[in-house]
Amino acid sequence: MKHTLVFLLLFFSSLTLQAATLKGTITDAQTGDPLANVNMRVQGQKVGVVTDAAGQYIISDLPANTYILHLTHIGYADQEIRIALVQDLQHNLALTPTLLPGDAVTVVATRARKRETPVTFSNITKKELEDRYTVQDMPKLLSELPAVNTYDETGNGIGYSYLTMRGFDQRRIAVMVNGIPQNDPEDHNVYWVNFPDLASSLEDIQVQRGAGSAFYGPAAIGGSINLVTDRFAPEPKLTISSGYGSYDTRKLGVTLNSGLLNDRLALNAHFGKTQTDGYRNLAWVDFLSYFFGGAYYTEHTTTRFHIYGSKNTDHLNFYGISPTTTVGGQTVDVLNDRTRRKENPIISNEEIEDFHQPHYELIHEWTASPNLTVSNSFFYVQGGGYFDFDGSWADDFYFRLTPEFGFTSQGYPGQSLIRAFVNNRHGGWLPRITYQREKSTTEVGVELRYHQSLHYGQIRWAENLPPEVTPDYRYYEYKGSKWMTSAYINHNHKLSDRLNIMGNLQIAHKKYRIFDEKYVGTEFTVPNTFINPKLGLNFNLTNRANIYTSIAHTEREPRLVNYYDAAESTWATPQFEQNANNTFNFDKPLAKPEKLNNIELGFGYTTPRFRANANAFWMDFRDEIVKSGQLDLFGQPVTGNADKTLHSGIELSAAIQPVPALTIQGNTTLSHNTFKNHTDFSSGQAVSRDGNRIAGFPDFIANLRATYEHQGLRTSLYLRHVGKQYTDNSEDNRQNPTLRNAPGYIPLVVDPYTTVDLSLGYDLGRQLGMKKFEIRLNINNLFDTLYETHGEGLSFFPAATRNVFLFTKFEI
Repeated sequence: MKHTLVFLLLFFSSLTLQAATLKGTITDAQTGDPLANVNMRVQGQKVGVVTDAAGQYIISDLPANTYILHLTHIGYADQEIRIALVQDLQHNLALTPTLLPGDAVTVVATRARKRETPVTFSNITKKELEDRYTVQDMPKLLSELPAVNTYDETGNGIGYSYLTMRGFDQRRIAVMVNGIPQNDPEDHNVYWVNFPDLASSLEDIQVQRGAGSAFYGPAAIGGSINLVTDRFAPEPKLTISSGYGSYDTRKLGVTLNSGLLNDRLALNAHFGKTQTDGYRNLAWVDFLSYFFGGAYYTEHTTTRFHIYGSKNTDHLNFYGISPTTTVGGQTVDVLNDRTRRKENPIISNEEIEDFHQPHYELIHEWTASPNLTVSNSFFYVQGGGYFDFDGSWADDFYFRLTPEFGFTSQGYPGQSLIRAFVNNRHGGWLPRITYQREKSTTEVGVELRYHQSLHYGQIRWAENLPPEVTPDYRYYEYKGSKWMTSAYINHNHKLSDRLNIMGNLQIAHKKYRIFDEKYVGTEFTVPNTFINPKLGLNFNLTNRANIYTSIAHTEREPRLVNYYDAAESTWATPQFEQNANNTFNFDKPLAKPEKLNNIELGFGYTTPRFRANANAFWMDFRDEIVKSGQLDLFGQPVTGNADKTLHSGIELSAAIQPVPALTIQGNTTLSHNTFKNHTDFSSGQAVSRDGNRIAGFPDFIANLRATYEHQGLRTSLYLRHVGKQYTDNSEDNRQNPTLRNAPGYIPLVVDPYTTVDLSLGYDLGRQLGMKKFEIRLNINNLFDTLYETHGEGLSFFPAATRNVFLFTKFEI
């Protein structure tokens, strides 16, 4: 009996001392995103771990006991957690940002949240930005997301870059920095080239796909992108990065962070220098970028200011190349010739651009009560510069060098160089009020913006000019302006623990004006008023699975050039109905606003080591502004309204972490984009496009990335596939297939392509006693594939063959 009692005592003692495993995921308390590199220390134990890329941690072989865990992460409040550990335990945690309490309004209130907001979206975290960004432009960085496609003019992802989402070009994508619109008010375009190194100063990015995803700026049709700048870490830090690669690509960046001064003030500055010769001939760029930021905190307010931009000089390369040429009577396949495919039709060294557009932001947030927050964003953008281009095609009539304008007739000017100037001023006020209750959040906001521009052209030099021409002579000049006002309300309500409803409504008024046109005297005002509603539901099936649906209606005004191309006023015709006396009725524009009805249906599933999302979209368009397959003088697509089009598709994405060091993630998009009713007049004749695929919309996109991280080692393999794209709306002459058999016929198609990129990196920071000392080698297009990324008619844009970039970065 005595031996039995001793045995039982030892047995139960061994149970008490049996080792257990503690594991879980640590996320951002505001966004729900996983947090990498969180330091976790067990008090009283020589045990400490750091969360991996998925925010996950695991501590093994802990005796059953009660422990205190200490959690620390730069930019987040330190946290102590008491845990009673009896057996293996899964325990998830959330950290709250310490800086920028106002981010809850600026960043989160209009930001989609998993399992809550019925919106199709993707996030890029700060860690992903740091792991992937070296020197490439923002569109290239975003191209790994579902339904996103990109191309650039230089061929190596630096310079003028363009982005599409679900096939819609970036003019139909609302792009914001800290919630402030970035689309050009006249053109709707996004000039990523004006902030080429902004990725070095970003906290994260959220991309929402589908209609009505933004309340400020142009209406979101393809989706919206919100770039959120740095939160400014509370610790002082100096970061220096540099890199060198193919095509004499050079990059230098310096970031200085003050840390939190007197518990009130934080300052941050970044300078960057980016240069490359480009893959194509005469495709060089020279960018000097900067970002200055500061934040001041009181108990109930946060005030931030940002100044950012870039001084840019680059050679023009906005034309693609013809796929064939004739040499010695023989036809040469240019796209498969490794030398000829790099040609740039713009061959003069004088054809360059010089531009600078600084952005100024002031964001103030006041927490009036635990439930009420008031935010005001003020911004101002002033850009100016020019580009020089060949004018040898122009006659004296085009330049207005004729007697009717006071010049002695000299005939054809001969070889000449044109300088086109533009000066922009754009400012606004974006107030916003957010009211939160236990089960609901209501946000009300107003947009008040004004843009004014001055455009003019000069003859920099010519072979044969009349003697009356002075250096400041302007052969065209006009001013443009645009008022943009809107009001919106957005309401999220938790109907039950599992069901959430979201509804929002925007009323927007936009008013274009052309005035002070120097020669023709065309002057008009075009107002547009739109009502854009959206309604959605999210239902959490389980603690891992959810479904959502939404329906939205969005309308958007045409570009200013769709009404009148004032820069080409010598031969341009205002696009308005004509009166009986051949004057124009400026109350009746021919270009119509786009109107879209969008339905989304989605499913999500999330576990600590696996997540998957699937969604379907149906987008019914009226008066979509589509490309004709032709380019204007400056390489921009010629466009016009299509009566009825339909876009539908599915988007799938997934990520899995089979072991802590390995992450595999990917996505795919399948879509169908067709004309239901469209007659094309771009050729001068009426041609039906009914049933044709729409140009520029790839039918299939897929991305796959595998990343292995262990201690300081990081290696990543990235595969990308883009399906067929048509370069004009004939769908490669679908209705006239016999044309394809003609001698020398060139298919109007960008062929499908697949590329593989490899990244190898190692962080020596711990060995050297530094926060970071990373060396990274990127090998792009590993298998040296010849491919093109974009085409307009018979003009194609080639991408770079295999190229490398060696990048270093250290922090102290």
